[in-house]
Amino acid sequence: MRGNVIMRISGIISNIICAIMVLGFAIYLIINWRSIPDTIPTHFDFSGNVDSYGSKMSILFGPGMAFFSWIIFNAVKFFPNTWNYPVKVTPQNKKALYMLTLLMLDITMPLVVFTCIFASVSCVFTLSFVFLYVVLAAMLIEMFVFIGLMLKCK
Repeated sequence: MRGNVIMRISGIISNIICAIMVLGFAIYLIINWRSIPDTIPTHFDFSGNVDSYGSKMSILFGPGMAFFSWIIFNAVKFFPNTWNYPVKVTPQNKKALYMLTLLMLDITMPLVVFTCIFASVSCVFTLSFVFLYVVLAAMLIEMFVFIGLMLKCK
């Protein structure tokens, strides 16, 4: 029972964070659309140097991908039988694996949405990608931690 409450709360918090990021950036775009240059950087090399430009319409790709990712993450939660687990699912470990996977999704979802939004923001402000690399590293570490926890559920 307690685990179900924790899962509901983590899902609600995760969705609120995603909503704030997507809606916040959408509102920013609506308010500032006319002041965004017609041509913006659209791609950067690993050093952060601009190596491609595009129209300001290309800035909509980031929030679009963020929203699409958010929807997909929430949809995937309804099909736990299709998930790949690092251990065989048994009646004894089924609930623990399901709870760990839901929590992992609830942590990963805002990180993915943030990454999509950050990519669009960096096109407007030409931001440093160091912070993005930290977020991507955090995502990778988080997944390894959860896989390790799942391996203990044999």
